[in-house]
Amino acid sequence: MARARSHLSIRQVAIVAVLAIILPSLVLTLVGLKLTLDLRTQLEQTLAEQYAVAARAKAQEVEIEVARLEATVKRKANQLPDAQIAPTLDQLATPPSIVEHIFLLDPAAPLESPRAMLHPRSPPAPQPIAEDILWTQPFPPVIRRFRDVRDPAAADALVQALRRYAERTDYAPARIRASQVVAATFFRLERYQEAIDEYSRLLRVHNVAGSSPSLAVLARYQIATARARLQQHTEALKELLDLYADLIDGSTRMADASRVAYFKSRCRDDAESLLDKPRVATPYSRRFQTLCAAEERQAARQTFLAYLRRYVLPRLELQAPSLRLDEPAFRHLWDEEFADTPYVIAYSAVRGPDGSRRILGFKLRLDYLRDHLLPKALATNRFGGHVAFELTDRNGQPVFGTSGGRFAAAERFPAIFKTWKLSVVERHPPPLRRLARYNVVLFPVVNALMILAIIIGVVITLRGTARELEFSQLKSDFVSNVSHELKTPLALIRMFAETLQMGRARSPEKIQEYYTIITRESERLTQLINNVLDFSRIEGGRKTYDLRLDDLADVVRDTLRAYSYELDKQQFTVDTQIEEVPETLLDRNAISLALLNLLSNAVKYSGDERHIRVACEARNGALVVEVADHGLGIDRTDLDKVFEKFYRARDEQVRATRGSGLGLAIVKHSIDAHGGTIAVESEKGKGSTFTVTLPVRKTLTDGKNPGR
Repeated sequence: MARARSHLSIRQVAIVAVLAIILPSLVLTLVGLKLTLDLRTQLEQTLAEQYAVAARAKAQEVEIEVARLEATVKRKANQLPDAQIAPTLDQLATPPSIVEHIFLLDPAAPLESPRAMLHPRSPPAPQPIAEDILWTQPFPPVIRRFRDVRDPAAADALVQALRRYAERTDYAPARIRASQVVAATFFRLERYQEAIDEYSRLLRVHNVAGSSPSLAVLARYQIATARARLQQHTEALKELLDLYADLIDGSTRMADASRVAYFKSRCRDDAESLLDKPRVATPYSRRFQTLCAAEERQAARQTFLAYLRRYVLPRLELQAPSLRLDEPAFRHLWDEEFADTPYVIAYSAVRGPDGSRRILGFKLRLDYLRDHLLPKALATNRFGGHVAFELTDRNGQPVFGTSGGRFAAAERFPAIFKTWKLSVVERHPPPLRRLARYNVVLFPVVNALMILAIIIGVVITLRGTARELEFSQLKSDFVSNVSHELKTPLALIRMFAETLQMGRARSPEKIQEYYTIITRESERLTQLINNVLDFSRIEGGRKTYDLRLDDLADVVRDTLRAYSYELDKQQFTVDTQIEEVPETLLDRNAISLALLNLLSNAVKYSGDERHIRVACEARNGALVVEVADHGLGIDRTDLDKVFEKFYRARDEQVRATRGSGLGLAIVKHSIDAHGGTIAVESEKGKGSTFTVTLPVRKTLTDGKNPGR
């Protein structure tokens, strides 16, 4: 009952600690955290509103600047004489400008008709020439048999045959065809100078540019290639750039657009390769860059004109009647599906020189917006350097700026760029946000540490109290067990002594038996008292050991002989495996007492399996003694505690057996004092094996010094 009251008291202390300290602290922490989070939420909302206002203002600022530039373009294009239309509008579209492609329409004519297009007017392109000579012009059999020969002699024969054929025939295309094959043969045989001469003859003598533009372009390209292979890099580059320029402006008069694109690509690639060669003059590099830019502008212009005719003009046809001359702002058409980049077309009505109404339109140059207007408009803000802007299109792809921070707010552009969104991004948290975050983190952390300290204190107190109560209970059990252990041998000694004193033992055998019992019980009593005294000395730090060179195997044999009576009485069989081992320093009495405790435990807890194994041997440079039984065994949860003082396993069968709880604690102390170790292996219901390992030492300085 005393133990039950103690546990109840501990529970009461724990409940009081939780109710009076921990729960109020938790409540205060939660209330404080709630207030801090509410304050942070309000701050977040305030900052988000401020950021949204800033994004809206910046978007309006950008569109106001774009509208100002559009008004400038409209003012310069107003009342333009016909002679000034092209130079003025081309000047407005010259980079850097927000105008990329510009056009001027006369709504008096249908907008989709060529008459309505006042600018740009397409210049008259050279009339393409139909190809009269095919590269696959057939030859007589006497010539065809020489085709694809690579032997120099055969090639010379082929060239001679072709030249004779050209002299005899009156058909001009056949002569041109023969000359082309001769040039190709020289080129294939790497006779490049002769190939150059033959291709030049095609251009000058036969004038193939007028009859077969494709063959003329091929001849010019082959001449440039041959000069490059003759290491005439400058001449080759000049030939390529001249051909590239003619292909761009259309003066080659080739009808097949695919062939034009092919030769443009070859000229561009070969020129880039030649420009990497040493000793190439800088003007050629500048000319090549100029031609590339011209080709890009030409392609972009053609693309825009095709887009204008196919998509824009049909829409303007519907909008034209509603356009007024007094309308100050431009209207805008958005198209994000025609090309990789959006097409933004601005258009408005302007006056002609006679006061008539015209339609001015242009494609906004988004590169100018991204590289000039946006950096200037978004470079500064009232929040400082910890805030930046990011512009994204309707698909969320970045147009300007990079995220690189925390998204804070976003606003769409109000008019011109309606599908774009301007976002505010925090590169670094502002001071107020950092303060709020600091409070949100600091407050619960401090309170959590305080509560943790309180919990740790309560737990330590409760654990200390529980250990003291448990230790007190163990001491009480120890006193009860020792008292019982003392009573039993004393009662037997007194009973048999009184029997002998009163002369009731008649035969010498009985008298000897009684003397033996008295002696055995007195030895048992002595062992118990020695255990208690040894434990007292150990606890007081007064226990000493008399270490002398001795034979451990002899100690084991003597201990077994001393305990043989008890083993025989309990009907135990002992399997001994005692080998000869080297002498070592040991306290004979202490080791004997330790072995007696191990044997006593084996007898007590063997149950019905009355078999014990005792072994002594030298193993790995040490002396090993094993005591094994086949009894109750020890639970895994108790293995680490069996060597603690007063500890007894929780198993009911173990507790039903009387014991002091000191034996194994004394054994461990004795073995540790000898510099050895003791270990136990056990399985519930199958027995236990205690293994004592002692070092071999001849002097106190060998190995680890024993505790004294």
